[in-house]
Amino acid sequence: MIGNCHVRFLGEGMEAIPEPYPTIIWAAEKVKADIVMVDLGPNLGALNRAVLGASDYFIVPVSPDLFSLRGTENLGSKLEAWREGWEQCNNAWKGEDLIELPHGTPVFLGYVMQQHNIRQNSEGMTQGWQIFGARIKEAIENNIISKLKSHEQVYAWDDNTFDLGKIPNLHSLIPYSLEARKPVFDCGSQDRLRGGHITIAKESVQHFGPIADRLMTVIENQRRATLN
Repeated sequence: MIGNCHVRFLGEGMEAIPEPYPTIIWAAEKVKADIVMVDLGPNLGALNRAVLGASDYFIVPVSPDLFSLRGTENLGSKLEAWREGWEQCNNAWKGEDLIELPHGTPVFLGYVMQQHNIRQNSEGMTQGWQIFGARIKEAIENNIISKLKSHEQVYAWDDNTFDLGKIPNLHSLIPYSLEARKPVFDCGSQDRLRGGHITIAKESVQHFGPIADRLMTVIENQRRATLN
C-alpha cells in the first residue's frame, strides 16, 4: 500500500515518509468503492501515521489488559502530535499540483473490546478479565477523548457512548475463518467446522451486528450531510 511520498517539514529541514493516501484513493476509484476500511497493526510508526492522517474516522481495538491501558496513553499523545504536524505541513505546503496532503484530523468513533473470555454476566467477561476491562472506559476518556474533543475529532453519539461492542475470544474459529477468507459467522461444515463449532460460528454474528449497525449510522449521517 505504499505509493508516493509526502514531505514532512521539520523546522528548516524536510523528511520524506511513505504516503499510502494516493494509492488508497486510486484503488477506491478503480473499484468504485464508497467506503475504505484499513486494518492497521498495533504500532505508532510512519505507515500508521500516514494512514490515520488520511482517514475520516478511526476505531481503537482494545483488550482488557494492562498493555491496552498503556496503549491509550501513547495513542492519545501521538494523535495530538500528529495533528499538529499535519497542520504545519498543510499550512506550509506549496506543491498543490504535485500531491494532495492528508488533512490529519481523523475523528474518533469509539473502541471495540476483544480477546476476552465470555461469561453471562453484566460485564460479559470472566472476573480475571474484568480487572483491567473495568478500567478501559476511563482510560479511553482520559487519554483519547479528552485530548481530541476540543479539536472536534470525537464523534457526537446521541448516547455519548464510545463502547461500540465486544468481540470475545473465538479461539480456533479464527484460523478457520482466515483460511476460508470469510467472516466467522459465515463459516460452516464446508469450511471444516464440526459439531458445536458450527453453532458457535453462526451465533457469533451477535457480536459483530451491533458494531456494524453503529457504523452504518455514521455512514448514513455523513451521506445525508453530503446531500444537503
